Amino acid sequence: MPPAPSERDLYEEILNGMSGVFAQATSVTTLRHRIRALARQLEVSGRRQRSRPSEDAEPFQDRSPRLAAKPSFGPVDWPLKVTKSADAVSADAAAKASTDPPMLYVSDSRAVKFTSSATLGCFVSAAYEVVMPIAEVPPSGSPASSEPNTASVTLQIPSAVTAKPGYNEIVAQVRAPSLASGKVTCPTSGPTKSVALGILVVGSADNRQ
Repeated sequence: MPPAPSERDLYEEILNGMSGVFAQATSVTTLRHRIRALARQLEVSGRRQRSRPSEDAEPFQDRSPRLAAKPSFGPVDWPLKVTKSADAVSADAAAKASTDPPMLYVSDSRAVKFTSSATLGCFVSAAYEVVMPIAEVPPSGSPASSEPNTASVTLQIPSAVTAKPGYNEIVAQVRAPSLASGKVTCPTSGPTKSVALGILVVGSADNRQ
C-alpha cells in the first residue's frame, strides 16, 4: 500500500491544483489559510461568471404586449400671406434709390438728387446722424399748380457729411401723398415714416479728372 500523504503534502497539492503560490518553508497553518482564502476568491469569481449571460444563451425577447404604433404626421403647409410693413417698404425704396451725381468726393458740398423706382412720399425733413438737419433744394421752374414730385427729392449735402470716405446715410421723414378730386396732394400734417437715403463718398477732391 502507498504511504499515507502528510498534511503538508495534501495542502501543497491542493494549492497547486488551485494555481496558488507558496514557498517551500510555509507552515501547514499558513497553507491551510491560503487554501481557504483562495477558495473564497474562486467562489466569488465563479458567482460573477454565472451571473453574466452566456454568449450562447437565447437573446432576451420582449413578450410584453406592444402598444399600437403612433401615427406619423408630415409637415403642414399653412396658407399664410406675408405682407411687408411700412418700414420694410421704406427700406426697399431706399435700397432702390439712385443718386445724381452717383458719388461725392471728400469735402464735397453740393445738391444731390435722390430718385426711387418706388414712391418716396412727400418730403418733410431730413437729418444726418439725427442731429444735423439737411435742407431740401426746391425744384426750379415748376408751376405751383403742378402735382408734387413724390418719386424724388433734392437735398443740399454739406461738407460735414462728406468729411470721410465711405457709405453715409441720410434719414428723411416723408408723408404718404393723398388723392383728392383726382389730384395728388401732400398733406401738411399726419404721421411720417423714415426713409434712408444713401450717399457714396470716395477718394479726395484732388483725384477728380
